[in-house]
Amino acid sequence: WEPPVGPAVTPIELGRVARRLHDRTRDLGGRRAVTADDPSMPGGSSLPAHDPLEAVRIELDRAAELGRTTDEDLGRLGAVAHELGAAWPAPEHDPLGAALVHGDLHRANVVPGRTGPVLADLELAGWGPASADLAPTIVAVRRYGADPATLEAVLVGYGADPRGWPGLEVLVEGYELWVTAWAVANRGASPRAEREAEVRLDRWRHGASAPWSLR
Repeated sequence: WEPPVGPAVTPIELGRVARRLHDRTRDLGGRRAVTADDPSMPGGSSLPAHDPLEAVRIELDRAAELGRTTDEDLGRLGAVAHELGAAWPAPEHDPLGAALVHGDLHRANVVPGRTGPVLADLELAGWGPASADLAPTIVAVRRYGADPATLEAVLVGYGADPRGWPGLEVLVEGYELWVTAWAVANRGASPRAEREAEVRLDRWRHGASAPWSLR
């Protein structure tokens, strides 16, 4: 247990946290990234792959069991996952390099701990393209209405800008798809969650939607 001892990290600090995570784990690249169900995965000697699309499939299965989302919508999201899987960039092609990525790196998932920032909520963590850790901030600007200056500050803190790399858009769409699938799998929690799931689904139905809400 790590109690927060100070204010939330700033966007610049978030970028610095991402950079430190990546720089300190690049030497782990000799350990082949594997999926969790790979029978050749020896205990402790290999890293799981950062695979948000597998997480999407898990959430879609949960949503199907819940029965609140149409087969058409679930099929649409599944088809997008398949398309993104075919286009998913190899980590070594990322201009920011390959590293251990958090996968859901935003300010709420960084605890200001007693000896420095502590990363929390590691559900999507694994070996992958480092630019994936910028996707949550990009989505925050595009979908949640965050100030674009937030992204610029994160990039300043990181010290690099991969926005000219085509693979970044695939990573961003993968993250958007995952947070959508999570929302439809949890839409039964409350009327507000139900409304939010529909808002996010509209992005994939029509290409645009009302602003998303974090809560």
